[in-house]
This record gives sequence, C-alpha cells and structure tokens, in this order.
Amino acid sequence: MLLLAFVTQVNGMTKDEVVKALVEQVVAMGFKVRLMTLDAGFYTIDVLNFVSQFKYVIAVPVGDVKVYEEFDGEYETNSKRHRRDEQVKFRLLVYSKEKVRRKKRTLVYFARATNLDLPKGRC
Repeated sequence: MLLLAFVTQVNGMTKDEVVKALVEQVVAMGFKVRLMTLDAGFYTIDVLNFVSQFKYVIAVPVGDVKVYEEFDGEYETNSKRHRRDEQVKFRLLVYSKEKVRRKKRTLVYFARATNLDLPKGRC
C-alpha cells in the first residue's frame, strides 16, 4: 500500500519537525511506517537521525557528498554545524546516467542514502 501524507509547513519549522509531523499523521491513522522515501530537500543530519528507525531511501544532492563516480559503500556526513559525535553513517549509492543534449554526451550523477540492502539499480 502506498500512503502519502501532507502537512502545511509553518514558518520556522525545521525539516526534521516536518518529517516527524508527517509520521505522526500516518501513525494516527493507524498505519505502520514500513518504508520512507524523501527527496533531496530533506537531506539533513537531523532528518537522517530520525528516519534511521525506519527503512528509508533519501535522495542526496551529489554536490553535498562530493562523490562524482559510481559508488556503493558506507558514508559518514561531515557537517560543520554538528559535532563529530553527531555525524551520521549510512549506505550511499551513487550512480550515473548518460544525458545527451545537442549531440553532446555527459554523465549526470544521482545519489541515494539508505539503510536497505538493495542492489544499486533498485534505489
């Protein structure tokens, strides 16, 4: 079953507060969260810490992790706003797709953070 939840974002709400409100809304309806997928706008240490209790897949801005090659391995955040003991470790999957624009071929990289044991093509 696919269930989407929506919440009005109030000024000043942090991204982890938005995610927590969405989870509370789903749980209040009597559902269990089995898998959570979030777009790159929610890629923060606080959100990663919260969603780590669930199975998750989060899109990651490639520029944030600075991995510009095919990669499948453990990654640890390196945020300047958080202490070393507050950093988060997760499985990072980076893959590329060829993009053709005006007869010019370039590789575009995509990244996902997850705690799932899936083959790279499935994230």
